[in-house]
Amino acid sequence: MTDLDALLDEATPAFEDVRICLDGARRAEWNALAEQAMSKDDADGRLGAKSPAAVAKKKLDALADELRERMLTIRVFAVPGTQWAALKSKNPPRKGDRQDEAQGYNLEAVARQALITHGKRVSGDKVEDINAGQWGKILEKIGGGDFQTLIYAVIGVNQLVGQQFVGLLVKGSPATSNSAGK
Repeated sequence: MTDLDALLDEATPAFEDVRICLDGARRAEWNALAEQAMSKDDADGRLGAKSPAAVAKKKLDALADELRERMLTIRVFAVPGTQWAALKSKNPPRKGDRQDEAQGYNLEAVARQALITHGKRVSGDKVEDINAGQWGKILEKIGGGDFQTLIYAVIGVNQLVGQQFVGLLVKGSPATSNSAGK
């Protein structure tokens, strides 16, 4: 059995990476090229001419390469348990919001505050801090779907996934009371 101090010294927080494209205005261009690339149109009749679908596929690949440069990867780390509890207690549920009322706190406010303190930028092999001003700009620039994804990542890594993960690890283990002696 491992020493408790060794376990604690080697403990690492859970995290989830969220990728966001910061060039959402090009989505219409992407969609048009994707539609053309999937079309069954034949070549234009000239010998050796590429089909419109093949041309669109090549343009789509080039656009994908360009847009990858505009991607932002945010690593959402788990907030220490006592801090997480304090965040939830400071942000009561919004009246009439079923999700907030079911959880007992304002999901959006808690997620926003957790992101500012525990959301980092992943750039290659580096994990970098994002300051409050940068967070303001990020939240101002991204769409509602991207913001919702960040909220889900925060709630997931801090509340939902941890115990599910532990449950999977111990399921069927002789160390659990449910499977002991079976």
